[in-house]
Amino acid sequence: MKRSGTLMAALLATTALVAVPAVAQDATWSAIPLSDQFENAANWVGGSVPTGTATFGATSGSSVLMIAPATIGGFAFTAGHPGYGFNVHNSLTFTGAGISNAGTSVGINAFGTLTFRNASTMDGVSINGFGTTEFLDTSQAGGTIQNFFTLNFRDSSSAGTAGSTNFWVINFSGTSSAGTASIANLSGTTTTFHDGSTAAAAAIVNAHSGTTTFNDTSSAGSASIENVSAGAVIF
Repeated sequence: MKRSGTLMAALLATTALVAVPAVAQDATWSAIPLSDQFENAANWVGGSVPTGTATFGATSGSSVLMIAPATIGGFAFTAGHPGYGFNVHNSLTFTGAGISNAGTSVGINAFGTLTFRNASTMDGVSINGFGTTEFLDTSQAGGTIQNFFTLNFRDSSSAGTAGSTNFWVINFSGTSSAGTASIANLSGTTTTFHDGSTAAAAAIVNAHSGTTTFNDTSSAGSASIENVSAGAVIF
């Protein structure tokens, strides 16, 4: 009996040690923030930095600086916001809804790694990618992307309706798709399709020695591909 009681006590103690998943915290950027720093809790209504949905509306501080690595569900920009600009100097990962914009322009300068995971989407935003920008899982791009380093579409992600200007390298791999995106490969830059990825119904322009390359079992789909000034398609 004593042995049974000891075992039960041990089981209860073990159960008490099981970690409970943290609940994602939603928050709204202040109408009058104290600074431009995303990580400063005082800049958020309620005094907590969000990990779920970060909502941005009318504000006197529309320039936002992100210094520390961040993983968040999404950014939601409400109608009537003044137009936001972000400078992201570390990794930023979206795991939920991604980015939605019901108002005017939103721009993100991404100097670190910008990642969209799960079924997150990007809509109504302009990204200048100076580091690596990645779409994973079933995430989908939109808006505009100026790629100055590396833009990756992996797994079953899609370039969606994005307009992408490529100044270095774009990669599609897995079963990813270029969707109906427009892609411009300029001045010796390249977009490469690997594995079973597809250009789908994208509009691709290779200009001034820019190239589009198809490797493995990837396909051009029904894409429109135009070569201008020594641009080329390589199979």
